[in-house]
Amino acid sequence: MRWKLRPPNSLRFTMVLALVLGLVGPSWFSLRHEKAEVQAALYADLLVERDRYGDILERTIGDDQSKAYIDGVLALLMLDTKIRSVTVTHPDGRLIATMSREIAPDIPVLSATRNVPGTPKQGQPQGDVAIFSLELSTEIIYQRLDEAEKRFYTRTAWTLAATLGLLSLVFYIGLVRPVDRLVRQSRDIAKNRLSQEIVWNRNDEIGRVGQSLEDTRQALAALIGSMEQVNRELTAENQKRRAAEASVAAYANELEHRVEARTRELSAANDQLAKAMETLQLTLSELVESEKMASLGRLVAGVAHELNTPLGNALTVATSFQDGADELAVHIRQGAVRRSTLEEFLSNAMAGSNLLVSSIQRAAGLVQSFKQLAANQQSEQRRTFTVNEIFDDVTHQVSEALRVSSLQLITTSAPGIELDSYPDPLKHVIGCLVKNAMTHAFAGRTEGCIYLSARAVGEHAVDIECNDTGVGIPAENLTRVFDPFFTSRLGQGSSGLGLAIVHSLVTHVLGGRITATSTLGSGSRFTVHVPLKAPDLTTRHRRNP
Repeated sequence: MRWKLRPPNSLRFTMVLALVLGLVGPSWFSLRHEKAEVQAALYADLLVERDRYGDILERTIGDDQSKAYIDGVLALLMLDTKIRSVTVTHPDGRLIATMSREIAPDIPVLSATRNVPGTPKQGQPQGDVAIFSLELSTEIIYQRLDEAEKRFYTRTAWTLAATLGLLSLVFYIGLVRPVDRLVRQSRDIAKNRLSQEIVWNRNDEIGRVGQSLEDTRQALAALIGSMEQVNRELTAENQKRRAAEASVAAYANELEHRVEARTRELSAANDQLAKAMETLQLTLSELVESEKMASLGRLVAGVAHELNTPLGNALTVATSFQDGADELAVHIRQGAVRRSTLEEFLSNAMAGSNLLVSSIQRAAGLVQSFKQLAANQQSEQRRTFTVNEIFDDVTHQVSEALRVSSLQLITTSAPGIELDSYPDPLKHVIGCLVKNAMTHAFAGRTEGCIYLSARAVGEHAVDIECNDTGVGIPAENLTRVFDPFFTSRLGQGSSGLGLAIVHSLVTHVLGGRITATSTLGSGSRFTVHVPLKAPDLTTRHRRNP
């Protein structure tokens, strides 16, 4: 395990460390400055002494160059302990005299070498008579520096001790004791001892901390009091809840018995309801069969009614032909055929033939429409086309009828609505809706508008609407407009198969649906909702044979 030495986090240690650094740091720089000044001053003194001793040697040696005299001068100079060595030589290098003393080899020395000129004679300068070398030891400098450093350490130690002592006393009285008191008071608050008021009669930082601690104590006391009040209320509420739960349990027990009894009653009622549903299903089946028979009866009656007129006309013409032919045969057998009789027969035959052809064609048309109602989806051609193409074709189909009437056909469609479907059935549907509106919607009116519009529904379908501003459809007829042979113009040339064929084409061929809405006096709206891609007719026929 590795232990890391961490400095103590005590505020006292931090302040003492800051104080020591604050005192020692400047003192250390002051010592370095003082040592530099002392060293410079002593070095300057040594230089002065070196030059002074050089002057002395120059004056004394110039007067007398005897060895004994020079040795005496050197001995006097060596009395100064700062001198390490003195050497006097002839100009040619021969030694005259030398004296030295042993000093520590690591102590630097100051050296000076000077030439000693001879004493001038008769005003004439003489040449150099000797050369001396002088070495001064700098040990005195280091001694003085050591003494100054010792004085610094002594002075700094006393100053630091006195400052630390005084500051410790002030720190203890002014900070440590108040902080310890704050710690004790905060611990009392932590232990929920909130009854004792915290009083600090100080205006400094400690006083503000103490006042903040007192504010905290008051806030905690209020909060704890509030929590105790809430706790008492919760306790009372819990007691009420337990009482209510007991009451609810009793009520639930009673309710369970009631539910069991009610369940038995409901079970019996359910059995009765099942029997009633069975009876209702039987009745409904009978009603459906009755409705089917009624629809079949209406369909047969419609077919009979529509075919009765052309077939009756054809029968009348055929009977007339038979009577005329019998009468003409009698005249031929009697040999009494006259030109006028033959011309009358031919005239009646031609008129009857025209009526007979017209009646048979009308009957054939009705039969074809009826066949289209039942099986029109089996012979349509599928391709890709746009809604605008259908609108253009329908507009062209009814353009002549619109020209001779006062009606307007207005078409609107979003561009690019493309279908993969059966264009002819869709064209028949839209054209039939427009023609139906032109025929029925504007009875008793001289003008009006028919609107064709198309809009895409999502990405897979389109809504095509045919609106008119006509008289509207009565509510009782609105649910029957798609029934075969239902028409409001019975006997006025309307077969009642148009919208039935439209419904069949939309649902069976185009794979969509058609709805009709109307408001009397405001007009009608037919909405054709078809997929953009029609279902395959072969598949639909296979599923729905």
